[in-house]
Amino acid sequence: MSNKNKARRRAPASQGRTSQSRTSPAAAGQDGDISQAEADAIVRDVLSKLWEGVASGDPLRAELETATCMAFPYVLGQRDPADIESFIDTVLVKGAVRRRNPDGATLLRLLMALGTPATRRAASRALAELTGEGIYPPEWVTEIGKVTPARPGAATTCSATTRLWR
Repeated sequence: MSNKNKARRRAPASQGRTSQSRTSPAAAGQDGDISQAEADAIVRDVLSKLWEGVASGDPLRAELETATCMAFPYVLGQRDPADIESFIDTVLVKGAVRRRNPDGATLLRLLMALGTPATRRAASRALAELTGEGIYPPEWVTEIGKVTPARPGAATTCSATTRLWR
């Protein structure tokens, strides 16, 4: 068997799953047979990383964590756009509103920048609710989605994926 095919070969069922396959969202989508408790733990972990990314004040990290959460239904094999929008609205938009703090407002701004038109509308309405109560995202959210090219030899401070390549 070539090395190329060895990497794709699955372990025999008798060996059971590794701890990584129980906690990895990608593995969960491949196996399709995780328990509800395992799925809940994965969602909690992903959401925890999302809130850490939002609180970090780093636009790129916040964008990546938000995009990861928005893609979660795809990882689990969900392909119905209505169900995906429902997940984003229920878990992310309403979760951000429940926080009633600047981090929640920040997530809503991220969803407005990264989401579908339906997600952008829901996040915009939710952000209007929070700002109506005097809850605003921090100033750094104005950098979301902006690309600032670096000069040769200079450190980059952009919030674009180009930063990943430096």
